[in-house]
Amino acid sequence: MFNNGPQTLTDEQQLGKMKEDPRLKGIPMDEPIFVLRATDILAPVIVNHWCSIHALNPRMPPSALKAAREIAELMSRWPDRKWAGE
Repeated sequence: MFNNGPQTLTDEQQLGKMKEDPRLKGIPMDEPIFVLRATDILAPVIVNHWCSIHALNPRMPPSALKAAREIAELMSRWPDRKWAGE
């Protein structure tokens, strides 16, 4: 198969590709999800807030909170961060 340049995927195809990601295993294809990108200036704040709320849940694995906080830290150092929509 030859690559004939960039291909545009439909929203449904993009969602399908995202849901193939092993980190999203177990999420049904029809379940709505929300993705925060590191380029969004508020993303690390939102992820840290999520962690603060879920830290109150005694069943929340500490490893999940640690992983989320590490992602928030990486997001905060991402270059070219901007407000969503810019």
